[in-house]
Amino acid sequence: MPLGVNLLPWLQGRELDRFRRMLDYFLLSNELRRKKARSWSATLMRAVLQQPVQWRIRSSRYDLPWELQLFHSVEKLEQRRSLVTGQQLPTEAAAC
Repeated sequence: MPLGVNLLPWLQGRELDRFRRMLDYFLLSNELRRKKARSWSATLMRAVLQQPVQWRIRSSRYDLPWELQLFHSVEKLEQRRSLVTGQQLPTEAAAC
């Protein structure tokens, strides 16, 4: 099944939006658990977000997704960029 395409005709509108947000929270929870703190901002973000995200998943409350917005904004700030071009640098070393 291609990602980003809804092939389920019974899942439309608000239900589809809720499902996508729920999936975003599950992915964020997994990312917070796996992510190693490389910087002070990553450590702070993990400490601030982990409990609210777990609460949302347990209670099935997905409205006002401030955790998702904060996570994505901090991720953008942490991205390594070229000083010359401003483009994002790869996170892994290139194979020779």
